[in-house]
Amino acid sequence: SSPGPSIQGHRRRSLAAMATPDDAPAVSDQAVRLRSFLRSRCGSLRSAFDALDARDLGHLSPEGFAAGLSRLGFEGDAAALFQRLDSAGRGVVSFRTFMEHVGGVAVRPEAGSVSERG
Repeated sequence: SSPGPSIQGHRRRSLAAMATPDDAPAVSDQAVRLRSFLRSRCGSLRSAFDALDARDLGHLSPEGFAAGLSRLGFEGDAAALFQRLDSAGRGVVSFRTFMEHVGGVAVRPEAGSVSERG
């Protein structure tokens, strides 16, 4: 006999959750804490990105990200956060990627506008 529909549905969701790259729930929790910290220090995530991008490169490097967070007084694991933000493994995080992960928003490239949530 096969399991009922609710068990199969639960099983599918569990398998999908296990297949999610980069431990999404942990990333989300860390992103929420980082977002709150950055907003409290910088006022907005755009200002925070600019503060973290001290060399005005238009993207964040692992070193610049860690140095920027340190300057702002962040005491968490900046290297681990950067690694999770850089899910593509390119060694840089663009503003768009930063906003998608930390801000939980989609950036409309044609308009260059961002709508922050939460």
